[in-house]
Amino acid sequence: MAPRQAAALNITAVRARVVLDGTEYLVARTEPAKAAAGAPGSIVASHSDGFTVRTADGTLRLVAAQA
Repeated sequence: MAPRQAAALNITAVRARVVLDGTEYLVARTEPAKAAAGAPGSIVASHSDGFTVRTADGTLRLVAAQA
């Protein structure tokens, strides 16, 4: 089975956008994070500069700024 890949083209905005509880955040960068329990798509930690999210393949830290 081939690894999962995702790609997107957004001409009007250069960053990924996340809406959480009605607040919009712009994702500046992502970083691998330590493994954490949780369902894929769930936020496993909140930080002053973003969130750590559980994915299907591991855990990812999103460094984001409020839009």
